[in-house]
Amino acid sequence: MENYPSKYFQDAYESANNEFLGFGGEDLPFGAEDLPMDGDFYMDDDNFNAEGPKSAPTSQPYVIVIENTTTAAVSNVTILDAAQRQNNFAVSGISLTYGLTNITYQQFLSSIAAGRSFKVGLTRLVGSSTSTSNAESQVLTTTTVTTKDINGNEITKPLIPQKDSYQQINNQTDLWYPYMVDELTRIVFDSILGSTMLKVYLYPAAKINKFDQLKQRGSTSRYGNPKLDKILTAR
Repeated sequence: MENYPSKYFQDAYESANNEFLGFGGEDLPFGAEDLPMDGDFYMDDDNFNAEGPKSAPTSQPYVIVIENTTTAAVSNVTILDAAQRQNNFAVSGISLTYGLTNITYQQFLSSIAAGRSFKVGLTRLVGSSTSTSNAESQVLTTTTVTTKDINGNEITKPLIPQKDSYQQINNQTDLWYPYMVDELTRIVFDSILGSTMLKVYLYPAAKINKFDQLKQRGSTSRYGNPKLDKILTAR
């Protein structure tokens, strides 16, 4: 029987190619030559491990760990919203931590609130629980991204995770929807199931430092393919 290509993977490939530099081996997109450079690499204060001549650094994720420490589901769990929550991000029944060493969740929020904005190219959700069904259900929970400006204008986008027909990993979903994260952006999960942990991986496609503009430096740097799915990178 003939194997037809997965529409999910095709859409994911096209989305990643649009968001990340050089994802499919194509030339850098228009305007990339104007990004700040140091020798053969695109650089800013936070870029490390750039590989290859004139290549963008590989996107490395920011990781937020959400854990329900109770046995009951907790509704409307908010992460980010850095301007309001950098000093008080507590959610009853929920533990919020940062998933990388030597950085706290509060420091991560404070960095965003201080002007370190970024554009997300891929959001990966990974669930874990003593209940396999909880872990699988958690990564299918509706996620809402909301951003606003200081004039009160607000944009909300519900993201509905879906698994592909070919997917073998039951406790993981990838959301190929691009959005900006700044101090006024928040992500809300409809619910975090009881005794369940959800790791949220935010893969930046571009990083923006608003205050670099004041120093007459390039304020945007873009990232290359995070190489998460071999079936996509092999094309």
